[in-house]
Amino acid sequence: MQQAKHIASITFQSLAFLMMLDLLILFASIGQIALEGRTGHWNPFWRTQAEMVVRLLPQNEKKPVFAELASSEPILSDQQANHITQR
Repeated sequence: MQQAKHIASITFQSLAFLMMLDLLILFASIGQIALEGRTGHWNPFWRTQAEMVVRLLPQNEKKPVFAELASSEPILSDQQANHITQR
């Protein structure tokens, strides 16, 4: 019985660690994209997770917060992005 509790504890802690790591990577990705001001290419795994997070964020009447992150269209045109990166 004691060994089963120990195994369950290790399993739970491992799963909690993996979930926290997953969330850390997700929010770091969202933050980086928000700072860059454009979406670029999204891996389908991260796109799905980001869309779920965006749905949870508060929304104003006009459009959701970070709505650009959920779309596949870049926020800036290539010309605007090149202008910013050349500074």
